[in-house]
Amino acid sequence: MNLSDLLHSLSSKLNLIFESQDWGIINADSNRFEEFLLFYENNPDLHITQKYHLFELIIASYNEALIEDTVEFKKLDDFKRFLLKYKDVHNELIEYWTSLNASDEFPIVRVLCDINK
Repeated sequence: MNLSDLLHSLSSKLNLIFESQDWGIINADSNRFEEFLLFYENNPDLHITQKYHLFELIIASYNEALIEDTVEFKKLDDFKRFLLKYKDVHNELIEYWTSLNASDEFPIVRVLCDINK
């Protein structure tokens, strides 16, 4: 399967918009980050490309939740455990996001830097 087919499939399963570029950022949803996280955890047979884009969707959605200040403290701990669990698999994405300036637009950077200590 090519990238387009893989993202179409993932979009369909999660009822998201198909977009071939910046799929995870475009579909970020602060209200659904836990759903996306559980989907990732409960679907280990996803193609590695789908996991990559889903992981980015989770990070972008969590970033949105931080911006909107809708994250409970317990969820932050759960999110950090999730990040640590898959840190080695998605190190490239984590490095990309941590390269952004921690700001009001990207509060997720502080969280990602915490797990890289």
